[in-house]
Amino acid sequence: MTSTIKTKLPWAILFAWLVVVAAQGSTWYANRITFGPGGFTNYTAAAIRYDLAAIIAVVICLLTNRTRCVNKTMLWLNLLAAVPMTLFLIGIYVATKDLMGGVAATILSLSGVLMLTLSALLGSEKIAGRSWVGTLLCLAGTGMIFLNKSSLTTTHGLTAQGQAVLIMLAATAMYSMAAVILKKKDVRDDAFTSGAVLICAMALLLSMVACFVQPGAVMPQLVDLELQPLLALLWQAIFSTLISYTALIYLTTRVSMPIIASLTFVTPLVAIAIDRFFERPELWVVTYTPTTFTGAALIFLGLVPVVWKKKSA
Repeated sequence: MTSTIKTKLPWAILFAWLVVVAAQGSTWYANRITFGPGGFTNYTAAAIRYDLAAIIAVVICLLTNRTRCVNKTMLWLNLLAAVPMTLFLIGIYVATKDLMGGVAATILSLSGVLMLTLSALLGSEKIAGRSWVGTLLCLAGTGMIFLNKSSLTTTHGLTAQGQAVLIMLAATAMYSMAAVILKKKDVRDDAFTSGAVLICAMALLLSMVACFVQPGAVMPQLVDLELQPLLALLWQAIFSTLISYTALIYLTTRVSMPIIASLTFVTPLVAIAIDRFFERPELWVVTYTPTTFTGAALIFLGLVPVVWKKKSA
């Protein structure tokens, strides 16, 4: 009997996976641009990003008659997931004021292991041994990149960075919880409509937080807004939110949790590459060392047992 290795991912799923990787990998740098010089304060940037995405999503749903796709289960799952997702977003927007995007993304990779652990403990999905092996290899790779201080050095204060790391750890737990909730969606649900419900709920929560923490901050910032933060905000609203959430929810209904978790290990590589070529050198210094490339190799090695499986012919 011969054996062949076949991928679990058809092209549509692979494309959605790549979209989420690109969106999540670029969002860290875009975040910093939106609340950088000539931009918004961090809470206001988060709220406006999701408000814009929500408006676009609602208009598209009305024009395409997608509102009929909303059902009670979809509604309640998205509302439930919106709470930890909002807390996750707040954590990111606070932490990345003092942490480089690539560093924050490597911390978030811990959520990959948490997703599998929660799924196994709750009995929502049986995690194969090969998936655990691959996930731990990926985590070892991101850990090497994070601990490689020579490749991720900054000019920010150590105390502020330490606090940002703790915030990112809390945000990681929130993201893992939201992913497990979203994984319970029905494959028959329309991904765009489901994403629209989630985005609208998050937009409401983020707007409430922004109005409470930074009241009256929107109009003065709009008057002094520069082009680069505006473009970054539009990128965030359309690609990193509307398109990315649709792709992510599409994936949650069609692939296993280990493949969802694999997203958190690849996005740091995109984030670090963007930091290396686009971040301002007076704020962040990024260099690649052999440890960086070894960590990246471990990540790609770990993806093999997660994404591929052996079948008997």
